Amino acid sequence: MVQSSRVEGGTVSVTFSRPVNSVEFPYDSSLLGCQPWQFVVGLNRMAPNGELHHHTRTPVHQTVCIDECRI
Repeated sequence: MVQSSRVEGGTVSVTFSRPVNSVEFPYDSSLLGCQPWQFVVGLNRMAPNGELHHHTRTPVHQTVCIDECRI
């Protein structure tokens, strides 16, 4: 669910949320402890049929510790 969005200086920023108990099991990962996350930078190209291409830039990899509210 999109919480907010804005365009500033040609950059789109979106804040979103999703339920912790989503219906995508077994594809979802645990949010307990520290987990590796990937943050996408930029947009993906889309083919005329709606299929997405690979990222044009490598996602930023960070370990996120939700329980401790730290990155």
